[in-house]
Amino acid sequence: MWCSFPNLNWARLRTYDDLSAEILDCDGSKYTFSNEEEARYSSMEDEYTQFESFDEEDEQELGMPLCLIEIPKGKNEKELIKKCM
Repeated sequence: MWCSFPNLNWARLRTYDDLSAEILDCDGSKYTFSNEEEARYSSMEDEYTQFESFDEEDEQELGMPLCLIEIPKGKNEKELIKKCM
């Protein structure tokens, strides 16, 4: 979430075999969507940005190297959510 930087608010987008999608955000809220496009649109409205889309210009604007940003990982949702608290 760009507006919260340098705090890293994150959301995970999953797409399922039936093409439905789910967003889990860092406070543990889950949102379901009929497709990935709807989920992406919703996340953009909340000012989430796909980390992979950041480039050198964004890095300069943020004022820190992207390599210093650690993407949260966990074995399950509880572990992921703990990384935000």
